[in-house]
Amino acid sequence: MSRKSVLLIIVILGTFSIIATFNIRIVKATWVEGHITNDTTWKFQDSPFIVINDVIVDSNATLTIEPRVEVKFGGDFSLTILGNLSAIGTVGHEIMFTSNKLQPIAGDWKGIDFQGGHIFLDFCLIEYPDRVRLSGTGKAEIKNSKIHDTYYEGIELLDIAGVLINGTEFNSINKNPNYSSGAIRAYTCINVTVSNNAFANCMAYAIGAEYGSYLSIMSNFIENCNLRWYSAGINLFGAQNVAVDGNIVKACKGGIDIATCDNLRISNNRMYNNTYFGIGLRTGGRISNASIYCNTLYSNDKGIEATTWYYGAIEDSVRIFNNSICYNTFGIFVGSANSHIEPHYNDIYLNTFGMNVSNGATCNATYNYWGDPSGPYHVSMNPTGKGNPVNGNGVDLKFIPFLTSPQGHINQPPVAALSVDKRTVNINEIATFDASNSTDDGRIDYYLFDFGDGTNSSWTTLSAVAHKYALNGTYYATVTVMDDYGVTSTNAQLIKVQITVVPEFPSFLILPLFMIVTLIAVAIQRRKCVTGRKYSE
Repeated sequence: MSRKSVLLIIVILGTFSIIATFNIRIVKATWVEGHITNDTTWKFQDSPFIVINDVIVDSNATLTIEPRVEVKFGGDFSLTILGNLSAIGTVGHEIMFTSNKLQPIAGDWKGIDFQGGHIFLDFCLIEYPDRVRLSGTGKAEIKNSKIHDTYYEGIELLDIAGVLINGTEFNSINKNPNYSSGAIRAYTCINVTVSNNAFANCMAYAIGAEYGSYLSIMSNFIENCNLRWYSAGINLFGAQNVAVDGNIVKACKGGIDIATCDNLRISNNRMYNNTYFGIGLRTGGRISNASIYCNTLYSNDKGIEATTWYYGAIEDSVRIFNNSICYNTFGIFVGSANSHIEPHYNDIYLNTFGMNVSNGATCNATYNYWGDPSGPYHVSMNPTGKGNPVNGNGVDLKFIPFLTSPQGHINQPPVAALSVDKRTVNINEIATFDASNSTDDGRIDYYLFDFGDGTNSSWTTLSAVAHKYALNGTYYATVTVMDDYGVTSTNAQLIKVQITVVPEFPSFLILPLFMIVTLIAVAIQRRKCVTGRKYSE
């Protein structure tokens, strides 16, 4: 055999070796199914783990999953925990539970079903399951994780005690068009803490508690939930001994919806830009022993709504005090005879209507500040009042005596200001709009620039933006600003800036014009030369 033949064989074998090695790396995976009967660790070096049937961690076993491991479900299978699960990732080295499909959708796999022992999830990503379900008598902690695109709830808690859900993001929860449950649903649970989580784009409510007790819902941020169903960001039904403190709920159907509950503390929450109400006391049962205080409720249809139906009642033990209620259509709305609320020492101001009672409701609303030292406007009882208007006949709604000074901060709307670096620009030349001179008694958070040409910036945190105009014309730009209360400026009509666009010289005329100018210059030069020769002769 010649040397060239030997070299050719070596090259061919080497090529096949490289191809084989490459293919092995591409399809490397660990397929898992069935019962885990002993302590087991899923290591990163064996990742991804492809679940090809249900996996059950038996009651005497612990499954530990290392950081960076990917667990991919190849069908409608679940990871059921009868024993213990420890999946603790780190920042940048999260553990992933996901679908094995190339184009995954919500509900591709059943989810994680915890039924006993202990479960610890930290820095995990859970996507496209039916749900995560926690039940039984064990301890559960889910922290610093992300859950999105579920078919039902994000996390369902059933008859479980001792659960912590903290620092976790929920997005696009409940993709089932016929299911109304929320991102977290706690049913008959005890000692549950839901804190420092973020919820967005959920089809129904963000946090719901039914018939449980000793529940803490603290410092959560909820935005743009209830996209399909009529429910609030936080729903409480039949719950007892509940603390709801320091949460923000915005742009939902409602802020907090309370029905048939006892012994509640609702405090230091901010509820704004919700479709129906900031806090809703709406029940067919009884609400009792509730303290609602130090909340900021603004830019909703109703700051507080109290309405009962059937045999429901809101008892006198529901205390409403030291709240800031402003910029709503109705500051407080009482819509039924059995709604016995007594709001005192609240700041109720700059609402369209400060308070409204109807359908036989009665309310003692004395000792509130109504936006002006002269008190609320009432057509007969206080016709010189310059504060928020109230209705009633003087018997069904008592508002005298009233406070002549506020209990806390009175937020004033921001004042927008706009400037531009140049008022005359060429087509497609950058003009920079600056709203940094806008003012507020607190803080301006968002800016909306309308450029007058049918486009705008959308809400942005930037106080200065650049824009180009594509067509010749005169445009009027405006800006609207939003403060830290979610209140927008109302003086946009006063800050118009005129932009006159000078059209660019058509580029296709540049060469002909240059040629014409050149010919004229040549002709002038020739004439000078001819004239010069005549003079020299």
